[in-house]
Amino acid sequence: MAKIYERAELVHVWLGPDENNCAKIAFGLIRRLRDSFEVPSLLAEFTEAQNKNVEQFVDRIPHT
Repeated sequence: MAKIYERAELVHVWLGPDENNCAKIAFGLIRRLRDSFEVPSLLAEFTEAQNKNVEQFVDRIPHT
């Protein structure tokens, strides 16, 4: 499946009806994030926050 998506030029996905209007909210957030990435200071802040969150998550994973 990964190769199919990797080589695709366009992918359409149907996830079912949006009875709770979640898609509108989700796509609004996606657009806001996309727009913020065009502002270097906001992109740097977002990247730093994501890195910190990943580090905190990894720290919680038990060592085997």
